[in-house]
Amino acid sequence: MQHFNVKVFAVQDFDLTPYVGVFNGWIQKQIAPELLIDVADYLHVPSGPGMLLIGHEANYSLDQTDGKLGLLYNRKAVLPGSAPENLTQALNSALWACEQLSQETGVQFDKSHYQVLVNDRLLAPNSEQTFQALLPDLQAVFAKHFGHSHFTIAQTSPDVRKRFRVDVRLNN
Repeated sequence: MQHFNVKVFAVQDFDLTPYVGVFNGWIQKQIAPELLIDVADYLHVPSGPGMLLIGHEANYSLDQTDGKLGLLYNRKAVLPGSAPENLTQALNSALWACEQLSQETGVQFDKSHYQVLVNDRLLAPNSEQTFQALLPDLQAVFAKHFGHSHFTIAQTSPDVRKRFRVDVRLNN
């Protein structure tokens, strides 16, 4: 399984306009593990991709889908490895970007709420079968990440027109 996307939700909404400069700084310094290429401003699109940092292997964005602001890591390039390894890579990259943004700008992310998407409707249709097939991998990756299994994983919508997506919430 490839093309995992991980979204970490922002603690509160914030103005995305200055992040053109922040993301351009990332390109100039090439601080990400992936090759960074360009920045695209989609702030005019309601509940859309927001501010997009385009990379060769992956994109980072301050995403506003469904009216919920967060950092979205979108893996585009194929990685060798198993589904848990590829999901771990996406999760680590999303958390790395959240940490970078927090250090540079002070913005905070909710490390107890994640959304995982699979950007491949052929291999991972938005169905109960896909959920049941991926659930053991999702549980294993997040149990290792949190150090325990006190979290819930729920499919967000069974709508077949949408990508497969689950919410992962840490239970306090």
